[in-house]
Amino acid sequence: MLFIVWFLTSGSFSQEVSAEQKYTATTISDPQIPAGDLELLLRPLTKSELIVEAEAWLQLLKSKVSQISAAEIQMRQKSREIDQKEAETKKKIKEIEKTQEQTSETAAPSAESTQQPEQQAEVAADAEK
Repeated sequence: MLFIVWFLTSGSFSQEVSAEQKYTATTISDPQIPAGDLELLLRPLTKSELIVEAEAWLQLLKSKVSQISAAEIQMRQKSREIDQKEAETKKKIKEIEKTQEQTSETAAPSAESTQQPEQQAEVAADAEK
């Protein structure tokens, strides 16, 4: 019984616990690491060290998902802006076409006014016959 008490209070046990608490994840330094290499790096780790590694990978995953989500949001905003500009452009084109039609209708001179005076005289003479 004394042995158990001595073992629990010994410095080696407390050093082991503090070393595990201070452990920092090392396998996330290369996110592109092949799975087989990662497996070899994880084999000698203790349960508490594996937990630290798993939490570090989870944080890395959260960070990447957040970056991807932000990029998708920006892409959607740009897409909406493009759609809006496209709609505005189509509206302006229709307005211009309508204005051109109205202008061509009002500016189109009648057939008689575009004829030269000689032609008008001939038309009038033909009409009298």
